[in-house]
Amino acid sequence: MAKPVTAFTCTACGAAHKKWAGRCEACGAWNTIVEEAPLSQGPGRGLGAAKGRAVPLSALSTTEPPPP
Repeated sequence: MAKPVTAFTCTACGAAHKKWAGRCEACGAWNTIVEEAPLSQGPGRGLGAAKGRAVPLSALSTTEPPPP
C-alpha cells in the first residue's frame, strides 16, 4: 500500500509545496503555509467490464444548419 502524500498549501495565494516552509516561495507571505489532509485513496477498483461504449463519429462538413 502506498504511503499517503501530505500536501502543503499557501493560504494567501494557493501555491502547493512539497514540504512546510515559513515563507511561501510564490508570493513571499510568511506563516501562510498549512498542511492539507491527504486524500484517502482506497483500493483501486478500475472500471472492470464496464469500460464504456464506442461513440459513432460523424463528418464535420454537413449541409444541416447549426442548432439555435
